[in-house]
Amino acid sequence: MQNDDLSLSDRELTDVEPQDGSNLIGKYKWLRFRRRASYFSGIFLVLVFIVFIVGLFIRKPVVAVKPGDAIDTASLIQIEGVNIFPNEGEVLLTTAIVQNKPSLWEYYWLKYVESDVSLSSEEEFNPVNISDEEIDELNEQDMINSQDRARVVALGKLGFFPFNVNVYVQDVGIDTAASDIFLPKDIITSFEGTEINSSTNLIEMIQDYSPGDSVEFEIKRFENGLQENKVLSIELGENPEVDGKPLVGIILGDQLTAKSKVELDELGLTIDFLIDDIGGPSAGLALTVEILDVLTEGDLLGGKSVAFTGVINLDESIGRVGGVPQKAVGVKDDGIKHFFVPGDPNGDPDDPENFDYEEIQELKKLVGDDVNIIRVANLDDVLEGIDKIGGDSSPIVEYVSSK
Repeated sequence: MQNDDLSLSDRELTDVEPQDGSNLIGKYKWLRFRRRASYFSGIFLVLVFIVFIVGLFIRKPVVAVKPGDAIDTASLIQIEGVNIFPNEGEVLLTTAIVQNKPSLWEYYWLKYVESDVSLSSEEEFNPVNISDEEIDELNEQDMINSQDRARVVALGKLGFFPFNVNVYVQDVGIDTAASDIFLPKDIITSFEGTEINSSTNLIEMIQDYSPGDSVEFEIKRFENGLQENKVLSIELGENPEVDGKPLVGIILGDQLTAKSKVELDELGLTIDFLIDDIGGPSAGLALTVEILDVLTEGDLLGGKSVAFTGVINLDESIGRVGGVPQKAVGVKDDGIKHFFVPGDPNGDPDDPENFDYEEIQELKKLVGDDVNIIRVANLDDVLEGIDKIGGDSSPIVEYVSSK
């Protein structure tokens, strides 16, 4: 019985004109090779697909910091109860995007393709060893604190009465010198017998000591509804990021005393912040400059769009922040020419001993001369820098004189 249901290869072998035996054998070998090649190619593609999927689930223990956006602070602040003067210039706060534990393939892309991304180990990024959830909570609290400090520093700069603060413990790192000694919400009143008036002041004092030194803190702690004064003695640990530098293992914050909160409420003006999805303390400087601009006549920035980053401390100093090179890339991409960042305005940028040397070199590589980087250590440096780029800070002095 004849079977007409022939395969393609059978048809190729039969539906041809008569050929000699060598041609038929050669064609058969080619078809057999093609079948095997297809078979092994299919296996290879399946293996590649499996490896790709597995790579998506492998997480690298690193933190990636990517360029973010520059945001106009005018849309983030609402002031009532006093005359305001909208400005023509833009005070821009800058952001960076933080990605924890990228997948294997994301990691290789970020490391070898994206030239403007910073990669660091989890230990370097989080030296006090707290959980991701605690970091998120701290970032949210840091933003709230930066808003409070911006409000207080701006009003203080404009001549309102001075405000008093408490330095308190926001969180305690695991397996650090402070573990089982400090508690969150402890208020630190003195260090080695010297009164503390800001977290910046305390950090600077600690840096004069070495790992292994024994030091004493005086604190106030609320227990069972009562406030108790305590003396805590600890042996300083070592900062894993900087050899030879001490680390206590606590995250500090500044908050107004109860009396100063009442004084602030009695001023009759309200400064509210409309910020929902930005965390961390680095917006403080930009928010402070925006408040100063809106509360004084004239245009502080001279009609320019200027970017800022930095922690604003209650003593008007500017605290350092992370991700400055990545923020600078975002500033460059948005076409902004001036960027104020924390640092020593008098430091030699080419001196390897300069604390900011590595950051300066990274900035040169990423933005070159496209962005004018202005380093500032305090609010007076900021106002002086604004004047140098064509702004006018004189209305702030006039406002104070008129009070």
